[in-house]
Amino acid sequence: STFIKIIITLYNNIACCYQKQKNFQQCIISLKKIIKYYNDYLQTRFNVDNDINFKDLEEFDKKSKSEKLKYLGDFILQIRFSAKYRLQLCAVLSQNDEHKEALKYSKEAYKM
Repeated sequence: STFIKIIITLYNNIACCYQKQKNFQQCIISLKKIIKYYNDYLQTRFNVDNDINFKDLEEFDKKSKSEKLKYLGDFILQIRFSAKYRLQLCAVLSQNDEHKEALKYSKEAYKM
């Protein structure tokens, strides 16, 4: 979990550098890696499917109220970050005149 967060931060910093240099292709590659790592993280950490639906609600129901609140707060925070990276990719794709693909990622962010 900590390792994945470090990798995501590293790729985000790289993506920001490429975006600042207007090297959009490399920026896009880095952002897509972030999204892939985030999807894997969400599926592993929160036991969700590709559409961010919980796979096992019975396990969640066993938690105490305070554990549920902490778990859901962390989940919402991670979903927010995942949506943020999709919107960042959407912006870079638009800057690179790849509007159809940009629309795809903006829709993904909206669904989250």
